[in-house]
Amino acid sequence: MAKISANTVVKNGMPFIGKVLRQVAPLVDELIITISEKSNDGTIKEISKVYEDFPGKVFVDFENVSRPGELTQVEQSQVDRSKGDWILFLSDDDYWPTEELRLCIQQLDRNLDVLAYDVSPYQVMNEFQHDTRWRG
Repeated sequence: MAKISANTVVKNGMPFIGKVLRQVAPLVDELIITISEKSNDGTIKEISKVYEDFPGKVFVDFENVSRPGELTQVEQSQVDRSKGDWILFLSDDDYWPTEELRLCIQQLDRNLDVLAYDVSPYQVMNEFQHDTRWRG
């Protein structure tokens, strides 16, 4: 089975970041999370809980970039640290239904000659606007 690293850079990812990470964590080998030091909405506390829920699987760093363009270096650092055969770039609002993520992972094992897969999971924008299939 393919080894998968999930990489996330987040600033103010509440209220969805915990649900997003907990949904993916059982199906990946590692979660590499970089949190903005400027987060002020409870993201740091929520990720601390995820860290406790999945010992040995969650790796957390902090960033304090002054310009958005500097995030490229943060993301590259995550890629360099990733130990997986594949990397799942996971945003704080990318909700993956378990069965859909399993199907994607199965595809990785079937065709390792592919360099990348681009998929569009459910994306929650805020409590008022979201993909209605996500409800429930």
